[in-house]
Amino acid sequence: MKYRSVISVIAFSLLASMPAWGQTSVIKRTPSQQPAKVKTGPQWKWKGDYHEGLAYVKDYKDKYGFVDQSGKLVIPCKWKEGKAFHDGMARVQDFNDKWGFIDKTGTIVIPCKWKYVNEFSDGLALVIDENNERYYIDKSGISVIHGQWDNHFPFHEGMAIVKDKNGKYGYINKMGTLISPCKWRDAKNFENGYAEVNNKFLIDKTGNVIKVLKIENEKFYDGLKAYTVDYEQWGFIDTAGAIVIPFQWREVLNFNDGVARVMDKDKNYGLIDKKGNTITPCKWSWIDKTFHEGLVYVKDDSENVKGYMDKSGKLVVSVSQWEGSYQPSDGMILVEDRNKKMGYLDFTGKLIIPCQWDDARTFKEELAAVKKSGTWGFINKEGTIVIPFSWRNAFWFYEGVAKVWGENYLYGFIDKKGSVVIPCKWRNARSFSEDLASVQDKKDKWGYIDKTGAVVIPCKWESAEDFSNGQANVLDGNGKWFVINKQGQIVK
Repeated sequence: MKYRSVISVIAFSLLASMPAWGQTSVIKRTPSQQPAKVKTGPQWKWKGDYHEGLAYVKDYKDKYGFVDQSGKLVIPCKWKEGKAFHDGMARVQDFNDKWGFIDKTGTIVIPCKWKYVNEFSDGLALVIDENNERYYIDKSGISVIHGQWDNHFPFHEGMAIVKDKNGKYGYINKMGTLISPCKWRDAKNFENGYAEVNNKFLIDKTGNVIKVLKIENEKFYDGLKAYTVDYEQWGFIDTAGAIVIPFQWREVLNFNDGVARVMDKDKNYGLIDKKGNTITPCKWSWIDKTFHEGLVYVKDDSENVKGYMDKSGKLVVSVSQWEGSYQPSDGMILVEDRNKKMGYLDFTGKLIIPCQWDDARTFKEELAAVKKSGTWGFINKEGTIVIPFSWRNAFWFYEGVAKVWGENYLYGFIDKKGSVVIPCKWRNARSFSEDLASVQDKKDKWGYIDKTGAVVIPCKWESAEDFSNGQANVLDGNGKWFVINKQGQIVK
């Protein structure tokens, strides 16, 4: 018994020291020598990520195959290269450097005959032949779209990005029809029916811009703003960036009191409301930019029809018989006859003040400056002279005073009785605004005076504009603009 036990121990020790049948010895490797591993099965030189349940692998003979999620090799390593599965198909390259597609059983469903192929997406794949011609093929390998663009990209939601020779992007549908012209500097795939272009606009699948995604420091008029994507077609957006009125106009102006001027492709003008509805068709050769007292000047190509239109699109005052006319002001319209004499109409078109003046200005604060025999005076709306003709030139009343040009060729101001309230001593002057007027001294410098004529801001500026909301723009001798307050202090 003792002898048998010793033999057993020796035999067991020998067996324990021998490798099992078919088992190799363990070789220790440095981390850099360790090959990539899957969960089970052989070791691979390279392994890709899983797509649709399979991952491509590369063995130590540099051949590609595919493993399932358990690590089992389900498609043998026999390809020069393989790519991930998409839409149930994987790209593979044979050793003739040709590309084709296999399914998940490893069966070749599209022969390896292409110079290069992209993955299937949305049921189509972009392929390139030996002549560098591009095609989109379906899953049977049939060409459904012949590429005519400089570059093509995979389909998403039935649309594919294409790029022209100028480096601009557009979109085609599965019929190969260009639904958005190649005019975008940047384009992204469609997601949930929309695509972002130029990193700023959102378009739908008809190619129409439906939203502006980035609005920075934009000024809106009546809650809308004129906008364009290509400076060829204009529309309007709201404060959220939504396209309220489509980009369809050659030219537009911003809204004013609910009305905007638009120009069509034939360069004719019309008016629209804030919903894009036509107020007056684009039939006029000209419409003035702004309404004045509810009226805007219009004319046709022949100029046989011209006058003033209201915001409903109705021509309420015809001036076809007059040589010229000026914007409505104080309920009156200044007109000029064929003898170059000037008079005034009311808003019904009736001549209220006969054309007898050599020159005239529009009414302001119930008075108008008119010229006769080389000098200027003022009349009221009945045509009565209320300030005698004694000035070389006269302008509009603002805040109860008017700028006049005296015999000494210098400027001053008068009141509505014709009395001089500020002597004519300034080389130039602007009308009063917020109780101050900018004036230019004999050294060509600008400053500001009050209604007593006192200089309240010294004349030291190269230019000085009217005050608005307590501030005015001024220009210094170095060509730099500043904003000052009524004390003459620089605030900006």
